[in-house]
Amino acid sequence: MLQPTGSGGVRGDGASLRRNAGALLAARLIVPMLSVFLVTAIARLGGAGSLGQYSFLVTLFVLAENLKSCGLTFFLTREVARQGDSALVYYPSLIRFGLGGAFVMAAALIAVAAATSKAPEMTKAAVFISLGLFPSAFCLAGDALFLALEKSQISMYITLGENAIRLLASLGVVLAGFRTVLPLAIIYASTRCLAALVQQQVIRRKLGHAIPAYSPPATRALLRHAPSFLTVFIAPILLFKMDMVLLGAFAGDYQLGLYSAAMRLIAVYLIVPDGIMTATFVLLSKYEGAGAWSDFKRLTARTAHYLSLALLPVSLATCFLAPFVLRILFGGKFGAAVPLLQVLAFALTPYALCGALGDTLIARQKQGQLAFVVIGSIALSSVVYVALIHNYAARGASWAFLISTMILVTLTGREVLASRVIPFRAFAAALLPNLLCLFVFEYSARWASPLSVALLTCATGAVTLCAVEIQRRAAGERSDLNLMPGPDWRNMGTL
Repeated sequence: MLQPTGSGGVRGDGASLRRNAGALLAARLIVPMLSVFLVTAIARLGGAGSLGQYSFLVTLFVLAENLKSCGLTFFLTREVARQGDSALVYYPSLIRFGLGGAFVMAAALIAVAAATSKAPEMTKAAVFISLGLFPSAFCLAGDALFLALEKSQISMYITLGENAIRLLASLGVVLAGFRTVLPLAIIYASTRCLAALVQQQVIRRKLGHAIPAYSPPATRALLRHAPSFLTVFIAPILLFKMDMVLLGAFAGDYQLGLYSAAMRLIAVYLIVPDGIMTATFVLLSKYEGAGAWSDFKRLTARTAHYLSLALLPVSLATCFLAPFVLRILFGGKFGAAVPLLQVLAFALTPYALCGALGDTLIARQKQGQLAFVVIGSIALSSVVYVALIHNYAARGASWAFLISTMILVTLTGREVLASRVIPFRAFAAALLPNLLCLFVFEYSARWASPLSVALLTCATGAVTLCAVEIQRRAAGERSDLNLMPGPDWRNMGTL
């Protein structure tokens, strides 16, 4: 198991990782489950067109929400984790930064919705949902602060409350017979405002840390870091949301509805690795600040290994159960989404590895190098997205998403290997089983029966995972399924 070995090792790192990861996972698992009820209701009562409108509007909001702060929430998390309370001076500046960006992104959201959607009510809905960008400036800054201070359980409770209220109100609107997206947009913005109000009260009365007054030098520091963090954290969102925007513009609501149904399940699958990586980023920043280099490298390598080990079975299960899962959740009208989900399932591992390896570079304060990687990935992937979506609609979007993840993980891995954080064998071992299973699945599906395809693909996965484990043991590494020391059940019980 991973133990701090450097003289500057961080004490209690295992417990802090589990507390943060546990809270993040609880929120990120329950929230999409709540969302699935709403999406299912929209799909069954309104059809693929209504689902496409709602997904398109929420996608635009998520893009604007992240763009307005230029990704500097991660800067706040990293600096507070590295420096402690002295870095809290960035919090008031981050809120002001987000509020200024909200004005710009609200106008952009409304303009894009009006230009790309043929439904007249979409413009009105965009106006109302854009109002949620202003309270969101407080929400995102607060979430970053709670994460860095190892108090993610506070964010969990607020997020669960916000989404539960949103679900109940939205289901009431849908079941009452409203078939337009306008009332859903109003509810979305209102619940964001409520969450911001509650969060600010908690920070003032319960946080236990004094928030410094606004500091202009801190704002100038944020401005200096904004270009690289904007590229590193926002460009991947643009890259991986490009499919929704282009489908809405080129293929229409029906194709977008099919694709969003499949992508909704993929987003749910990524909750666990995303929560673990977010918590691990805090620990990596602590290790970097303490100079615990051997622990830093070991944690990075093990994170990559266990992501691959855990996600490959999920990808295979998704491929073979796709017809049943889509029929149960969305009804018989979404049978055309089955091949989309089967392709997207093999993007799970490279997508998760992109985040894990990117966090490694950012924790080492190499976001500038990562920015060039992301820009290069966008340039290459944009061509792929436009070409495949224009010619093959939703089917092309699924393959474009998979290809874009492979481009980004390859370029990011190159930078990590150059930094000597992990050896090449660890990087290759994390990707190889997934790629081999994809090849076997696609090739055998052309001539073999579904049962034969399942057996061949699963056998390929089992053999490659065994080969990876043999290689790890030969290199003197041990698989104990733990990134950190044993669990502190007293702390976990408070969640």
